[in-house]
Amino acid sequence: MSATDPALPQQDRAPQQPVWAWAQQVEEHWVPTEPLPFHRLLRGTPRFSWWKPLVALLLGGAIYFSLQILIGLGLGIALAAQGGDSLPSQQEMERFLIPDTQNPLSMLLALTTVILMIPVVWVSMKSLGLGPFGRAWSVELRIRWGLIGRTLLLAFAVVAAQNLLGFALEFAGTGELASMVPARGLDPTALLWSALLIVVLVPVQCAAEELVFRGALMQIIGSWLRHPAFAIVGSSLAFASMHIYDIWGLLAVGMIGLTAGWLTWRMGGLEAGISLHVVNNIAAFGFMLGGFGGSTGQEVSGSGPIALIPQAIVLVVYAWLADRSCRRAGRPRTRIDYVIERRPVALQAEPVAPVPPTEPSDAPVQNPDEGAPRA
Repeated sequence: MSATDPALPQQDRAPQQPVWAWAQQVEEHWVPTEPLPFHRLLRGTPRFSWWKPLVALLLGGAIYFSLQILIGLGLGIALAAQGGDSLPSQQEMERFLIPDTQNPLSMLLALTTVILMIPVVWVSMKSLGLGPFGRAWSVELRIRWGLIGRTLLLAFAVVAAQNLLGFALEFAGTGELASMVPARGLDPTALLWSALLIVVLVPVQCAAEELVFRGALMQIIGSWLRHPAFAIVGSSLAFASMHIYDIWGLLAVGMIGLTAGWLTWRMGGLEAGISLHVVNNIAAFGFMLGGFGGSTGQEVSGSGPIALIPQAIVLVVYAWLADRSCRRAGRPRTRIDYVIERRPVALQAEPVAPVPPTEPSDAPVQNPDEGAPRA
């Protein structure tokens, strides 16, 4: 048997030296993932690490906060230039920071500052290697326009039904429709400009909010916590907290967020949530255009607890119809990606050559029994 024979017994092999983890040689292999639902899609990035979504979240927040500061400073400088040497008051700033359909510039600022979220998400994902960008839209890595068309028609129907039910409950309770009385003395030019901005920018604004809260945030939470309830509820709470309403208004927004989050998980993409969000916001801005309810601007007070009843009904109906439409369309709800798995290289133990026998000696070999006491 040679010294290098792999069949050497274990005791004839050299003991394997311990290797530190940082110094151990590794091999990279492409392996398929399990079928990933939408909220787990970040686990399908080739080199996922738990800290990357956290850094992307912090980076995106820092970039967006910096942009908001720059916009606020620019607005303040512009107002100060118009007012001479005096600084703009808080009331003057609020005229442009709170959307009002009789002030088209406030509408432009409110909508474009939200739209800026789209490039912020793109930069954050690109910087941390969490792309492609389409991963934040659906399991097919893109916006599925067919589902947008299907769910948009459903959203128009259910939002119309919600408002009709709300009007019926209002009339049954008070005997009148105060919310349908338009404001007087509106500026038609401002109204037309605001209507144009609503038609052009609101769909993009709604897509941006869905991308952030139902796309990026759901996937960040889902990359750490497997159960979809954590991602759906967590993103809905964050979504509601970004609105300046009273408790009833926040509950209404939270219900929309929960519905959109559940549909995003079930359908594998943002399409149903975008459609619902677009129609809901266009309806809300439409009431603001006419000054229905006595105001052309966004208000803190919501519609009260009665309005939550028809909203809850139509949201359940919409979720069921949209999910059914997705099943009929045959769109995928999960995705299998290929990721890089690092495996340690198995080190072969070096065999030890056997000790050669010693040369025979001429000295007599003593019998071990000699010298022993005899019985």
